Amino acid sequence: MIPKTLYRFFSNEQYANDFINGKIRLSTLKSCTEIEIHKGGDDLEGKMKIHIDNHVFQVSSDTDKKLLQNATVVIRKSSPESKMQIRMVNCTTNYKIDANVLCFTKEPSEYILKTFGQFGVQLNNPEIFLERVHKCLKESDPNYLGYRFNHVHYNDNSANYLDMDALDQLGFSKRKEIFEMENEFRFLFGSKALMEVKFINIGSISDIASLVNFQ
Repeated sequence: MIPKTLYRFFSNEQYANDFINGKIRLSTLKSCTEIEIHKGGDDLEGKMKIHIDNHVFQVSSDTDKKLLQNATVVIRKSSPESKMQIRMVNCTTNYKIDANVLCFTKEPSEYILKTFGQFGVQLNNPEIFLERVHKCLKESDPNYLGYRFNHVHYNDNSANYLDMDALDQLGFSKRKEIFEMENEFRFLFGSKALMEVKFINIGSISDIASLVNFQ
């Protein structure tokens, strides 16, 4: 579920005004790896690992088939009566994706202001905002694939292989000890083309957003 209110902060007042006016910069997960950590950059952005210490999977089990997919093992066909098992020991699967990204915080804090800037935008209806970005990308980019959204999981860029929805965390996973204070919610936008930073104009969002200044 998308929070009812989100915040985005900028180091320059003009950038905040541009955002209110609908001039939106879509970064990429890859470009976030090139920003210094003290400015919010993460060299593991878009990466996640799933590690299996020692587990036996039942090939006839639909649940285990789903869990095996987390480790990139796909069972095409199997009989419900099959007694075949797959044991995985000390196996790590590394995942990496890139996508356009819009990052927000769920709650302003001194850490957020120091890291990202004091000029903020309070988004009062994130769902409508997302619909407008989606509509703009759909109309302007023939390679656009759609969007995903989620709270960021602060789990050291790893997911539990027993979690049926582990792969849903890909692109929404960050290191807890460094980034937990960002309290982030994000939107990801996919494309069939090579990912690059984009600038789009969705028109003024002053009806669903307002400027906030914590100077």
